[in-house]
Amino acid sequence: MKRLLLLLLLFASSARAQDFIQNYSFVTTGTKGPGTSFANTGVSSFFMSWSPQTSMNTCSIQADSSSDGSSWGSGDLIASQSCTTVGSATTATLGTGKNFVRVNVTVMSGNGGLNVTLKGWGGGGGVTPNSPLPASSSGPGPVFNVKNYGAKGDTQESANGSISNFTITCTDCVFTAADVNKSTSCSVGSGTYWSNLPIISVTNSTTAVIGSSFGAAPCFVFTWGTLDDAAVLAATTAMLAQMKTLSGTGNLGIPTAAATLYFPSGNYSLLTAQISINPAAARSGVTILGDGSDQSRVISLTGYAPSTVLLLNGNVGFARVKGLTFDGMLGSSFGTTITANASAQAFDDVTVQRFGGNAVSSQSTIFFYNSTIFGNTGVGFQCQPCNGESRATKYGNNGGGNIIFNGVSGAPAGAGFKLYGGLVDECGSATACTTITNSQDVWFIGGSFFGTPNGSAIQVDANSYLHINGGIVGVFSADSNTGGLKILAGGVVEETDVRNIASGTSKCINNAGSLFDNGANSCESQFTIISGTSTGTTAVLTLTNQGAAVNTNCSVGDALFVEGANPAGYDGYSPAGATSGITAVTATTLTYTTTGSNLGAAGAAGAAFCRNLQTYTGSLPRALLNNPIPNTCYVTITPIVNATNYLMCNWRVQNAANITRIMASSQNVTTCATAPIITISDGTATQTLTLTTGKQQWDSAVDTSTGVGTTIFKPNGTITVRYDVAAASACATPPTQLSVSFNISPILSN
Repeated sequence: MKRLLLLLLLFASSARAQDFIQNYSFVTTGTKGPGTSFANTGVSSFFMSWSPQTSMNTCSIQADSSSDGSSWGSGDLIASQSCTTVGSATTATLGTGKNFVRVNVTVMSGNGGLNVTLKGWGGGGGVTPNSPLPASSSGPGPVFNVKNYGAKGDTQESANGSISNFTITCTDCVFTAADVNKSTSCSVGSGTYWSNLPIISVTNSTTAVIGSSFGAAPCFVFTWGTLDDAAVLAATTAMLAQMKTLSGTGNLGIPTAAATLYFPSGNYSLLTAQISINPAAARSGVTILGDGSDQSRVISLTGYAPSTVLLLNGNVGFARVKGLTFDGMLGSSFGTTITANASAQAFDDVTVQRFGGNAVSSQSTIFFYNSTIFGNTGVGFQCQPCNGESRATKYGNNGGGNIIFNGVSGAPAGAGFKLYGGLVDECGSATACTTITNSQDVWFIGGSFFGTPNGSAIQVDANSYLHINGGIVGVFSADSNTGGLKILAGGVVEETDVRNIASGTSKCINNAGSLFDNGANSCESQFTIISGTSTGTTAVLTLTNQGAAVNTNCSVGDALFVEGANPAGYDGYSPAGATSGITAVTATTLTYTTTGSNLGAAGAAGAAFCRNLQTYTGSLPRALLNNPIPNTCYVTITPIVNATNYLMCNWRVQNAANITRIMASSQNVTTCATAPIITISDGTATQTLTLTTGKQQWDSAVDTSTGVGTTIFKPNGTITVRYDVAAASACATPPTQLSVSFNISPILSN
């Protein structure tokens, strides 16, 4: 006879919602797993699943229970189930007075064996109700499990609930008789239709009746479940009492681990309770812990009374919040969801969503890791002022803007704020989704920042200095008239390897302040792809009008970047040039050359980006890595003849450029009734310097000039320097041995 193989993988009497896991492998019929005692553990709910190793002809399995481990019921915990194929049983609750559980395979024939998993969990982790879990089993530090203080965590949500008179209809709800007397709430249009009305009867799985009548209307979010206010308050109060006092002098004692307020997997609804970590005197750290942001949720029901859900006071030495979602169900409006003013705090795998107000505000040190602040009607994150960092965190679709930095300082005494990676998505603000006000030493490193239609992705005010090192500052999807970076007069931005993108009539960069270009930055106009055709290596894309015609923002010869197209053969970079860049453009299409040929039709996917600085406006950037290159041209003919156009020199530039200064000199002082003009032009863009009479040295910073420091010469054009291009000079004493020097500065990396 084959023997029973039993594998014990894990047994943990802990504070986690799932406290027991045991795996078995059965190979004979009539065998039973060992009886396991759950006395004084708090484990009372059980779930069983199974998987045949190969094939089964017959198979039956059940879970038995016992009060003493000797006399066993038969399938009284989980009734007999067929196990010929992979399956599981409905969660079952251990009966009153029952302490032991075993798995029992009553029938089995066929090839191979049967793998079985038994899981068990309970509310409080096996301690007296209304008391902390000991560090020895749950730590480090005492753990205050809200379920051990009476919380149920049984609230459910649906976006498909509606009301008509007294009747709730919910197409994806599963109402049962156990839901009678549970609290219901309904939010509509960022407001409250009703809050905290009990279910008085259940008609069927999708229909229930409440005690008040309402006009027919759909709920934005409908909830039903047990209110957990009293339990959460009790657990919070007990935890506060366990926090260690901090002293800055004398014997500091032996530190102990921070107390933990623990929310096992579940949805906890609050209507009046605030999680207030607000000790009157300085205390040690604290942890507020869930099982993951997709597992443990704190729901503030519509009509929620306090102005803040989570309050962290400055008397807290360090606070850590991990693995939780705070959900406002887009109900009634209030102040700020999380006020984070502990001495320092970290949020890891935390989601703050759908609140009718601001999401997170901090005036101290704060850290975000792999978190989400999304879909709130106010501001997503307000740093005013704060310091710290954010990594791999998403801020998006917040009505008042996604991030506001106000008053952030770095040197000589502060850390500033650094945002690494992550996504700052579109928002509801008409100004900018990320705003920098009166702040210095703010760094954005490798992040993606998107704007709002008729607004910008990032705005920097007159008293701020922002560093952007790598990333995207631009347009979300097919949004129209969306700008990239906006710098107000007096503001300063340093950029390195940043794509600045705009759509429609908005600007990739709107610079009324100072932009320091550290290299590899671009200015681009975005058009999403509708379709495309490919004939040989010639591709024609039909593009979406995102607020401007294609030929308004793109020109023949411009550099082009195509990404995300389908098929991928349309993708790639085409450098500026009459044959290498865009070869034709209309109001709705552009034509370019691909590496591959006959690619087939392109579908509606991806976007085309014209890299040409046509949507740049304001003061041109200052290239910090490249000093403007001096060049000199001469007229050596003597004498220079009046009203004669002289070609002094010409050259080509490989990237967009600006001439930042023009200077000229002569061996003699001139006397001219009509002064000659030096003209530098590529046939489209032009800069000039007038050789004022009575001088032998001229400078565009002093003498009359046009276009110096503001005109952009596109790449790969022929630029010429000419004397008296209009042939209109009239000099009694013209210049001799005339030299013209000019400084060329590259503009971004187009």
